[in-house]
Amino acid sequence: MRLVADTGEAELSLELPGAPRPPAERIACEQGEMAGALFRFLRKANAKDGDVPQIGARLVGSLTEDWRDRFPKARRYVGMDVHPGPTVGVVGDAHERCRLAGLHSFDAVFSGAVLEHLVMPWIVAAEINRVLRPVGLAYHITPQARPLHKEPNDFWRFSDEALRLLFGAPNGFEVLSAGRADRVRLHPLDK
Repeated sequence: MRLVADTGEAELSLELPGAPRPPAERIACEQGEMAGALFRFLRKANAKDGDVPQIGARLVGSLTEDWRDRFPKARRYVGMDVHPGPTVGVVGDAHERCRLAGLHSFDAVFSGAVLEHLVMPWIVAAEINRVLRPVGLAYHITPQARPLHKEPNDFWRFSDEALRLLFGAPNGFEVLSAGRADRVRLHPLDK
């Protein structure tokens, strides 16, 4: 690597720790599989002409988006968050989802980058099951390896196996798909 600075130039050799990077086709395949899971969820959720809530609907930065348009056939789309905002229809705690929405009141439930911010995500998983109608759908995406964000309320990281347990048979779910979308490599900071 060649560095150029105001004080001059230098050649550096940089060795990164860890295993060699997985082949690009494997990464693309995994990304495709997870994108496929999202598209299947959206297709099935829209086919039901049903009621769909989003947990964590508030827009908080440039990487968040309003998902309402992805459910054009939903009879009712409800944005839920613990904080008010223009995309939030119900302000409340996801840990009390059933009390807020009622038993068996939704056909599909989803969240994006929310589970890591919940104090007790296992309670939320059980609540999601309670608000889903029979044969309801749930889709959740959450980072496994990401620096702390939205502190102080950043509590958890989940692998695909952890999500299989969280949304598995003990909480009343059948897991149709779980996987990783983006691979990362973490490096310790010099002290």
